[in-house]
Amino acid sequence: MDNQEHFRKTLGRHLRNKREELNLSQEKFAWDAGLDDKNLGKIERGVKGPSIRTLYKLRHTHNISIDQLLDDVKAELEKEGDD
Repeated sequence: MDNQEHFRKTLGRHLRNKREELNLSQEKFAWDAGLDDKNLGKIERGVKGPSIRTLYKLRHTHNISIDQLLDDVKAELEKEGDD
């Protein structure tokens, strides 16, 4: 797995965790933000990365801190690098 794919998978997992903390299905989470649930599924699986516009929509619809999301991803990637 290359670095970009690893980053996408880690980001997707953290985004899924945020959605689950809100007790929302992929469909509801995506619908509320005006996104396609199949696209969200690809993001959560790390198949594709979210666009800036997608992150913006999630931030303003679900009050997800993009700074915190990226800090969490960075911390996990750095921790894995120490192993």
